[in-house]
Amino acid sequence: MLLLEAGPDHRSAELPEVWRSPNPLRALLDPGASGDLLQRGLRTRRTERQEAAPCMQGRGVGGSSSINGHIAIRPPVEDWVRMGCEGWTHAEVLPHFVRSEDDADFADQPYHGRGGPIPARRDPQESWGPADRALHAAASAAGSPGRPA
Repeated sequence: MLLLEAGPDHRSAELPEVWRSPNPLRALLDPGASGDLLQRGLRTRRTERQEAAPCMQGRGVGGSSSINGHIAIRPPVEDWVRMGCEGWTHAEVLPHFVRSEDDADFADQPYHGRGGPIPARRDPQESWGPADRALHAAASAAGSPGRPA
């Protein structure tokens, strides 16, 4: 099997700051920030009755996942244990989560890490867009305690 990706293998630290936000809209709307991260000239439609519209397609290793916003949420490992998965308790998997992170805010805490391949950061609420605020409101309404570390 062979997987070919169009474009470079970008590392998070090499990307412009605007692309490191979990909300990619700011970068997508900034022509100077997209550089070689987007395929140019793509247009698509959902139905034949629609006019074709620009399509934001990522260019590089990871394709469009490299330009989409991401939210990191650790899974409820207790469910795995209840299902009979041995070696998957919180204490057993936490070191793997910690090694995988490069946390900009809480790397000095024992439950977060520094230097891993997955960047983790929390944007201040002042910089949130409408989708960020809606997600926060929905999570709060569902009983989420707020912005945990």
